[in-house]
Amino acid sequence: MANTGNATGPKTPPPDDIPLFSSEIKSTPNSVGTAVVRESFNTLGTNVDDVRPWIKRDIQDYKRGLIDNMLKELLYRCKSESGSDSASESESKEKEKEEEEKEKERLLQAAFKAGLALCEDEAMREAMEKHLTDFINAPTEVPSYEPFVRFVNHALTQLREVNINGIITSKAAEDSEYIEGGIIFHHNDYPIKQKHQGVDTIRKPDVVVVSYESARSAMKDGKKAKRTQLYSDIACKKPGNNFTWPVVLSTFEFKRTPKKNKGGNEKLKYDTVEVVKPPTAEYMDFGKGRSNAVQPTGSTPVPVAASLQVQGLATRSSQKRGSETLGSNEGTTNSKRVKSNNEDPNDEKPKRTDPIAQNGMYAAEMFAAHPMRQHVISCVVEDETIYIWYFDRQNAIQCSGFNFVRDPVRFLVLLLAMQRLPYAQWGHNLTFEVEPEEKIEVEDEVLGTVDLKFNFSCPDRTTHYGLRGRATNVFPVESTQLSRLARNLSSRNNTDELVAKIYWPEESRQSEAEILEEVHSIADGQPKVMDHVPDVIWSHTFKGTSTAKIRKALGIDDVPGASRALYIIVFRKLLPITQLTEDNFLRAWWHAVECHRILWEKGVRHRDISPSNLMFYYFRDSSGRDVVVGVLND
Repeated sequence: MANTGNATGPKTPPPDDIPLFSSEIKSTPNSVGTAVVRESFNTLGTNVDDVRPWIKRDIQDYKRGLIDNMLKELLYRCKSESGSDSASESESKEKEKEEEEKEKERLLQAAFKAGLALCEDEAMREAMEKHLTDFINAPTEVPSYEPFVRFVNHALTQLREVNINGIITSKAAEDSEYIEGGIIFHHNDYPIKQKHQGVDTIRKPDVVVVSYESARSAMKDGKKAKRTQLYSDIACKKPGNNFTWPVVLSTFEFKRTPKKNKGGNEKLKYDTVEVVKPPTAEYMDFGKGRSNAVQPTGSTPVPVAASLQVQGLATRSSQKRGSETLGSNEGTTNSKRVKSNNEDPNDEKPKRTDPIAQNGMYAAEMFAAHPMRQHVISCVVEDETIYIWYFDRQNAIQCSGFNFVRDPVRFLVLLLAMQRLPYAQWGHNLTFEVEPEEKIEVEDEVLGTVDLKFNFSCPDRTTHYGLRGRATNVFPVESTQLSRLARNLSSRNNTDELVAKIYWPEESRQSEAEILEEVHSIADGQPKVMDHVPDVIWSHTFKGTSTAKIRKALGIDDVPGASRALYIIVFRKLLPITQLTEDNFLRAWWHAVECHRILWEKGVRHRDISPSNLMFYYFRDSSGRDVVVGVLND
């Protein structure tokens, strides 16, 4: 297929005699990456398994942050008195910011102490030496999954007994209705399917992080398995039943360099622990492996106390390889193996997608499974180095890597944070985490409590597949209060049906509702405009969803005004112009053209005319005839 990585949405060029805006930008910037794809793959002539160029474009300008700063932030989000991201994001006073930094530092140092104490436990040290020795000696990538999962789940079991002042306990985390039983790492490498407007995707993440109850449900006999058996044995092998993307909290994608794929005969021995500095900033680049940097580009250092930066130093010695296999997953040569969308079905030896892009596609699936998800946290493991990735609708953030084999204490701190992380801090917006057809309530500064009932499964919905950008989703919505409000607004479109557009605009730009308010003031007395633009019933910005928060926490200098926030705008329902034919199609199209011309002359430039933005509604005239009325939307 053609290279579409640099594709942008179409835009209308300005006439020579009309200058473009020269002051405040009120339009939406040209879309890049998956922001131009949306989810109507058939309209674009693009199949969901060909989105790799867009995913790469989404990730290629990722920002860089330091690992210890990310660990601080994750631990801080586990505070027992902390709420979800729905908390207020007003500017903190300088003293409050200093106190917050001190608290983050205290939590990190306390976690290091707890991790160090755990590493000094004889049983834990023996488990580390056994499972991590198996990991580094695995002859290929796939057999390394099992010892990795065995070690991680053993560590999670031991971390249940660790209590740090200010961080929620493991029991509190396990009692969550959303992460019932706590988290568990599960060997996957098994197809996970998801449907996007009639198009199936098949992805096979190497290792997934799910809740204990989700792991039990994936086992054919999982309901009968004891907790210790699930953690130590069952989760180390492929699931008996497929997981689904809605239950996946995070993914771990593995990459083995050719040198590592030869296997080894080393034996780890953790016999010394010493104080060391934080790891040198090291990052992954597309197709280039690691790149070294003393300080990450686009970030400023946040001070870290050096008194307790600890690392378990693993010494290595030769060891003869035994006859035991290191895993039961040598299935890469199985001719019946199910291929993912990233593989050519005619290739006997499937091509591996770059692990960074692969990781990005898993994040896109997790976003798609929860349309209002605010962020995704995932990891890429290259040989012995772990890189944490944080995705939100602004862009991607990669944290500097650390060698978890030589630095097990830092790894234990990461696992502790993941074990205690509340469901909302995995990126889920609890406002929308409801049962199908269940009503939600949103507190609005003007209207008070607004009731909403979404139809997330409606076939007419419009959803987004991708990572960054506005990520527009449109769903039918019912609301007693908004329906009453709509009836009091004069309009030729007298439908009772409402739709909600939920998306992530840039915070610095004028909102769509404000622009439409200006449009309606221009349209006053001009039927060629007034009847051909959408009616805004209600709009609202969800507090606490700003993407600026994590970047401030990590000390990342980003483009001013680039942060995004979750926004909802409710309209009367419109229909796509593509449903029309012949004269009705031409009539609706001409209405939109005339409206566009008048607004353009008045200084309101759409600049993104496309089939998805041309809509219509039916108006019943005095003779009882339904007349098509075209609308210039978005």
